[in-house]
Amino acid sequence: REYPFRKDGSFAELGDFVWGPHGDRKSVPVDLLQHATMTDPEDKIKGVSLCHAIGANNPDHVGDANLFISWVWTYNIAEFIEALYLYCCEHGEDPAKTFVWICFFCNNQRRWLRPAPGSKPPSGVDVFGKTLTKVGRMLCVVDDFSDPRYFKRIWTVYEVFLALLLEVIELKITLLP
Repeated sequence: REYPFRKDGSFAELGDFVWGPHGDRKSVPVDLLQHATMTDPEDKIKGVSLCHAIGANNPDHVGDANLFISWVWTYNIAEFIEALYLYCCEHGEDPAKTFVWICFFCNNQRRWLRPAPGSKPPSGVDVFGKTLTKVGRMLCVVDDFSDPRYFKRIWTVYEVFLALLLEVIELKITLLP
């Protein structure tokens, strides 16, 4: 499949392209950076996170996350990237040294969508709680000040709740441009 990249494309559309249409997660994923054919070191099944595949191909482009991103999959990809870049510039952070934890890239989506035989998908509560604690900082990327999709999704509200509950999280908000 060829990804029909559009300037207004969303992560949800990209996810459907990479992992198969929502509702048809049994389809064969596109092998982006060989993520679908690499063997997962944890369960020994083919399929790793996009971050794992990026690191295997370009080790200098990955590092320990120092900023957890809370966001919505329907965001425009170009605006999302611009928001992260502007956040770094406005807060004196070097974009080249800012390693973000974004579920789309860091979670092994194969484990969530097609778990190994006899196993369950990972627990979102465990994965996100441990990740938030380890990273220690969360940036909420909010799409609109007056009517945000961000606060209409229960998962993003849960992420904010979890960050406040853990009390070890620096929590900031930035808007899409």
